[in-house]
Amino acid sequence: MIKLKNLLKENWWDDLSDEAQAAYIEKHGEAPNVAGDDEDEKGKKKKHKQGAKKLTDPKTAKFGAKSSALQGPETAKDAVGTNQKEEQVIAKGMQKLGALAKAHRDKQEAYKNGEIDEDPGDFKVPEEHERYENLCTVSVPGTNLYCDDNKGISRDKMPQLKGKPVVGGGADPHKMKDKDGKIIEKPKCKEDEEKPQNCTGTKLDKNGNPTVTYDKDGNEFPITVDAATGEIEVDTEKAFEKWVEGRTNAKGESVSVSEEEIEDVSEMKATQNNIDGGKVAGMVSFLSNAPAEATEGFRGGSIFVSTEVDEKGKPLPSYILDGHHRWAAMTTMDIANGGSGNVQMSVRRINMTSVELVDATNEFTSQFIQPKSAPARTGHELDSKPKFAELYYRMKK
Repeated sequence: MIKLKNLLKENWWDDLSDEAQAAYIEKHGEAPNVAGDDEDEKGKKKKHKQGAKKLTDPKTAKFGAKSSALQGPETAKDAVGTNQKEEQVIAKGMQKLGALAKAHRDKQEAYKNGEIDEDPGDFKVPEEHERYENLCTVSVPGTNLYCDDNKGISRDKMPQLKGKPVVGGGADPHKMKDKDGKIIEKPKCKEDEEKPQNCTGTKLDKNGNPTVTYDKDGNEFPITVDAATGEIEVDTEKAFEKWVEGRTNAKGESVSVSEEEIEDVSEMKATQNNIDGGKVAGMVSFLSNAPAEATEGFRGGSIFVSTEVDEKGKPLPSYILDGHHRWAAMTTMDIANGGSGNVQMSVRRINMTSVELVDATNEFTSQFIQPKSAPARTGHELDSKPKFAELYYRMKK
């Protein structure tokens, strides 16, 4: 006797129209688990969610639900991986650390505003929470989280597409190099000019703060100015996309950047081997306690990921280029909300391997962004096998 389920086409979801998919998602809350949950050869839980067309409703994912409501999965079925209790431990630990990070950030703001005299300095993870100092030492059973199969690249060797500009580089709003390589003042452009017509310069707002600058090739670099410190951060993403497209990858293919796509955060992989748990915990506190509409920009922005395929041409998991800490915060929320892996991020795929993409991006950003300093060594650094570092934590208990 032929079972009805065997008559269903495996790709039935993909064959539906956009309207039919949207109607299904609205009725059921998410795209179907077409193939059902199972485990791979490493015992990792696979979600097999297909056809996601939009980011999860923030109410479903409990963004802004307060830390007390984000303590991990209530049942094994609600877990992202295969160990409900361990996910509860991680969720509660990160929420506690997030509360400490938030309190410290409030002190920093008070110092900047002259409300207190003593500079609190940078936030440091307390000893009782040292397990979370580097999230790459934390494993979530049944998943690749946080950093299983990472590429062993330290944070200071990873590119960043946003940061402090290189003095005299194309993204510096104040200085530029003349034809002889001498550092000179960069021309300033009128507020009503969308782009300099006869000069390479910087656009200022009505208060005289730089908002965007242009290099000699016409690349545009948006600028953010910290109101309290006056520090400048430049964004090179648009220029990078223009630069990387049309290059040739290791396979001899022309490099392209995809349109935005939606991907489950639990299926993405870290490239670097160190993720600052204190920084991530502060983000988790923000996502947990701020109104959902206030975190929309944080949640909605896309990140670049590599696109790799196996020898049969099957897509492999996406490795993150820039934005590891934001991804880790979204992943922690995925664990904390007990939604069985219901948090997604917007990604743009670049058809290069992860290491190849890191090298190419570093070549680009070295022209515009000052390098990061190496993170302090904690004794928790690791290679691409974080499971061994996790054993250290378990042996101490």
